[in-house]
Amino acid sequence: MLQKNTYRIFKIFILNIFFLILGCGSYNDFDKSISQVIAIDKEYIYYENYGGFIVKKSVANNEKIWQHKKISDLSIKVFESDNSIYYTTPGTVVSINKVNGKTNFIVDESYTSRTSDFISNKNEIIALSIYGAYSFSKSTGKILWSLLPKTENSFGNPKALIHDDKLFVIGNFKSYDKSTLYSYTLSDKNKVNEIDIPKKVITNIALCDNDLIFGTGQSIMAREIYSINKDDFKINWQLRHSFDHSAKIIPHKNDLIFFNFKNQVFELNTKNLEIKEMFKTPSNYYELFDISDNKLITYDNSSISAYSFKNRKVKNYGNIMTSGIWKLNDKIYFADKSEIRTITELN
Repeated sequence: MLQKNTYRIFKIFILNIFFLILGCGSYNDFDKSISQVIAIDKEYIYYENYGGFIVKKSVANNEKIWQHKKISDLSIKVFESDNSIYYTTPGTVVSINKVNGKTNFIVDESYTSRTSDFISNKNEIIALSIYGAYSFSKSTGKILWSLLPKTENSFGNPKALIHDDKLFVIGNFKSYDKSTLYSYTLSDKNKVNEIDIPKKVITNIALCDNDLIFGTGQSIMAREIYSINKDDFKINWQLRHSFDHSAKIIPHKNDLIFFNFKNQVFELNTKNLEIKEMFKTPSNYYELFDISDNKLITYDNSSISAYSFKNRKVKNYGNIMTSGIWKLNDKIYFADKSEIRTITELN
């Protein structure tokens, strides 16, 4: 009996070791998988993996040039501009050198917490955090400009875009119950215009022809799309609707914009304000991404669908990616574990 129990314990021990090794192997595979493609040029590929590393590899032979261990895995955004890569931590922004992967500087201010987006402008990076908008020098990390809510520790939750010589920023800068849209000259950040919008949630901001288009509202009953002239900030129109559109609005051909509700993708004509359904995605979890090669691209966490403006047909590509998708150098990429592919390979 003792011998039988000993054998049973030994068998359980061996099985546990086996599953532990198997689990570690799976973890290591996941650890090395690509979580974000950062930049691709003729010689090198830069990407982030799930193990918390930013990696530079040779295009020619797939040789690893360097890897940079991020100081925090809780990163919201990774961004490349000129000779540097920038990534966020819960409270800072880190700049690393693309040549050697070493840290250039760390931007650490109270309002850099939860920075979610970057925009490159000549010698500065314009950043958007949960608190507000700010910019810093690409060479030193020194703060150059900031736009923060009037009430300390309030959340501005801004959205922004650049067009020509203007910076447009919208967020909850005056109060939690309304948003304010500002325009600034890019060179010196002098304020040009501002207008208050009686909505506290802004989904995103896009440029369509000469107008700024953005969705607002928090509940379905309060949803509106605004159109404001980018030069004089006069409201062209407000469209109230019952579609709980996503945070993405995509402009097309100067007078059309697209948004989605559940698994439906809609087209809005900005001239006559007519809304019509364009196509349906395979599920409610697909999001609008971009327009590429005369196709409207939507995706979820493992699949891509493409709507052709030419023949009005939809192609769905299921179970093809583990992360993505990204637009770099006018091409759209996705990652399948450690392999980087373009959507043109799917056609």
